[in-house]
Amino acid sequence: MTHRQQNSYAERQVRDRIKQRTREQAEEDESNPTPRLLQDVHVGADVYSLTKFYLDYSYHSGFAMFEVFPMLDTGGSTGFCQDAIRAVALASSSRQFCQPRLMVEARRYYGKAIAGANAAFQDSELSKDSSLLVGLFLAGMFETIVTTQFATKVIDSNDTCHPHSKGALALLTFRAELGLCTNLDKSLFAFISHVTLMEMFTLQDLSTQMWSKLEGFESSWTVGVILDHEIRDAVDFRLHLHAIMNPSGSQPGLHELLQLSDSGISIAQNLDDAAARTSFWDTTEPVQRRERKAFNSLFILSTEVTEAIAASFYRSVSLNILQVMLTLLRNKLDQLDHCDDTQATIALYNELISKTLDGIYEDIRIVLPLNGAHSVHQNPNLPYRGFWMLWPMTAVLTSPAADRIRKVWVKDKLQNIGAISGLGLATTVSNLPF
Repeated sequence: MTHRQQNSYAERQVRDRIKQRTREQAEEDESNPTPRLLQDVHVGADVYSLTKFYLDYSYHSGFAMFEVFPMLDTGGSTGFCQDAIRAVALASSSRQFCQPRLMVEARRYYGKAIAGANAAFQDSELSKDSSLLVGLFLAGMFETIVTTQFATKVIDSNDTCHPHSKGALALLTFRAELGLCTNLDKSLFAFISHVTLMEMFTLQDLSTQMWSKLEGFESSWTVGVILDHEIRDAVDFRLHLHAIMNPSGSQPGLHELLQLSDSGISIAQNLDDAAARTSFWDTTEPVQRRERKAFNSLFILSTEVTEAIAASFYRSVSLNILQVMLTLLRNKLDQLDHCDDTQATIALYNELISKTLDGIYEDIRIVLPLNGAHSVHQNPNLPYRGFWMLWPMTAVLTSPAADRIRKVWVKDKLQNIGAISGLGLATTVSNLPF
């Protein structure tokens, strides 16, 4: 009985002290308020998806169009643009985390974005808003994330790789006629040019229609596509080869064919030198390194990753030039009479192709050091890396000179990227036959 009384007394004492301390704490808070965080902060799926999207694509991107994404949701952009970025962010998270409900929301925002774009194009003032440029870019990006269809062509700048490119170019032309010019105009034009360039140096049977439109583009800041001199030489050479290989085109004589062979080797070597320069800088001037640009000024070379991405682009162009020229030489072997010089030239081409492929393999290893599903934690911007490396990896998969082991290695990386990053186009390309 005595113990029960003592326990009851102690319990009352504890309760009284707690009440007293609670009153004192309340009085202190009133006299000296301090900010406090709530114990539980609930974040909606759209907010989380946007944050994840920024980390995936904008972090150390070195590409102006990606780096502007985090600034779009501040109310200064059009509703169309805000709906577009939500659509892309939710679609990316849906595929990364296997959440079909998020994809339903993503498609709803995408529908709103397209409706908003159509309305903006009918409004003389809204159609001048530069955020429409980013919105169209994002609309195309949405398609590359959600796509699961097997491409009939490896790369198609309008249907597969980045839809809405034609619409974006039409908007850029409209803005140029009005004298409108922003960094977004320049970045979007550079990107569309890049996608079309990628198509030119990937397909055997290329179409020059889109490239002709880009070359005919005029504004206060450019006339035609802005290219490094190495890429300009490669483009001119590739178009010339395309005309020669067309059955209805004029066929080269022996002398011209040998000259073409020498030109192809020279262009490939210049591209290889350009690739090597992406990783060269003066260590005594780190600021200079951050400001260096490469591959038609598309990238700011600020990290080892951006350097390797740019280098892989130069090598992908070189690989295509060498392979197309080698095909032409082999097709003309009878005309060349199987002379020793011809065999030596073909051997040199094979050697250069092998060297170029080795360089691309190393670039892929640097940009995408995937060693299992958990490697995404060490590579927070893996989707961004995979987005840019689709071209070099497609170049390997479609190269007759790449051995099966390396192709399986690339195919495995593409499948990992598609599964981990949610980039649907990577999955699509990984399923292409080789």
